[in-house]
Amino acid sequence: MNFYFFATIHHWSWCRFKKGKFIEDESYEWRDAVLDRRLGVRIRETKYLTFFREIRYKQREHNYWIEKAGGWRIKIPFCKTYEETRIGNWILLDLPLLIFAIWLMFSHS
Repeated sequence: MNFYFFATIHHWSWCRFKKGKFIEDESYEWRDAVLDRRLGVRIRETKYLTFFREIRYKQREHNYWIEKAGGWRIKIPFCKTYEETRIGNWILLDLPLLIFAIWLMFSHS
């Protein structure tokens, strides 16, 4: 039995549509994203880890589409912004573990 994991823990959930108008929470930093969407990010940092929560939504006439993500990332000393930390975690941790997991799957064939 093989056990595979990723170094950064994250969770996605989404709901296709909700009725009404979306109200932006002031605890998030909001900016425009692709495809007429808005992206809100809230970050809490500890000594070694960074907790993130993302909300993406697209407002329509009578409803809105929403997608949520959250999880933990490892703090990297040379990464100063959230985007740099996200990319750094992917390059230094998730990508090598993904390559290793694929190698393990095909080496047991």
